[in-house]
Amino acid sequence: MRLVACLGRLLVAPTLLLAACAAPATPAPSATSPPVAATAQPAAPTVAPTPLPRVSLKTAVIGSPSDAGLYIAEERGYFREQGIDNEFVFFDTGARIPPALGTEQVQVGGGALSAGFFNAVGQNIRLKVVADKGLVANGWGFEGLMVRKDLLDSGQVRTVADLRGRKVAHAAEANGTHWMLDLIMRSGGLSDRDLDLVTMPFPDMVSALGNRSIEAAMYLEPNGVRAEDLGVGVRWISGDQVYPNFQLATLWYSESFAQQPDLGRRFMVAYLRGIRDYNDAFVRNRNRDEVVAMIAKHATVKDPELYTRMRAPKLHPDGLFNLDSYRDEYQWYLDRGYIRNPLDPMSIVDDSFRQAAVAELGAAAE
Repeated sequence: MRLVACLGRLLVAPTLLLAACAAPATPAPSATSPPVAATAQPAAPTVAPTPLPRVSLKTAVIGSPSDAGLYIAEERGYFREQGIDNEFVFFDTGARIPPALGTEQVQVGGGALSAGFFNAVGQNIRLKVVADKGLVANGWGFEGLMVRKDLLDSGQVRTVADLRGRKVAHAAEANGTHWMLDLIMRSGGLSDRDLDLVTMPFPDMVSALGNRSIEAAMYLEPNGVRAEDLGVGVRWISGDQVYPNFQLATLWYSESFAQQPDLGRRFMVAYLRGIRDYNDAFVRNRNRDEVVAMIAKHATVKDPELYTRMRAPKLHPDGLFNLDSYRDEYQWYLDRGYIRNPLDPMSIVDDSFRQAAVAELGAAAE
């Protein structure tokens, strides 16, 4: 009997052990039991965008209103957003910028085209023309011919032909303003060679009209406005009347900078954003006072009121420049014998940065 009892206890013990280890049954929810809430899943961690590699570079400017896209991009932080610490380097004349680009003193610059520009490139100064920096577009004639007011009032000058043999000032030989003067003369059956040409800085032309030492001059704003304010000259024929969309100035990259496609694109994105803000201000009258203040901070034209009266340069919102004008101007220099080392002007044009920036930003509405 003791043996049987012991065997019974041995057989029953595993059953009790298994029952004790089994999970208790889940009771059925009653009609009044609240539903069991689902367990919240942890949110995926936010991944911060990879910061752009920072780089410092220098941009050459001359204080012209046509540098406005650069000034606005700097003031609104567009360069910094692209990882660029930009420094403006001011030059007293645009003629000194190509050599500075050639020696990498600056990486970006721009200015008016000229025979000197093409000759510098022909002498092994490496750079690329990459975007617009100033068009004389319809209604944007910030360059043109002004005539002494007394000559117009008296009727001594009524047509372009009446300027034959008269003393006319321009800023320099063999630059875009000189070519524009020749185009204006040709509209009246003359050429620049039918004039008594004198050379002087743009600001001095206003005084020369006042003391009657010259009879007409090729102005660049704001000198046309200043001559009219003093009653000594009248803006008579603007450049857009004889060559609409004349490409007065372009933006340039140094050779080494042009060999960095990502950095060149980033700079162009910031530049085009600045240009588009400029067009918002001057075309659509959006935030105009703020934008004018940004330009005046850097440009030689400091009086904000002048910007309301002078003819401003046109800056294409997509940075597009007029290749026909570019080629025509080069050909004029070549035909006149100003080009010492002929070259293919298209060989120094690189439109890839502008195209890449437009692809990123989207085409602008005109």
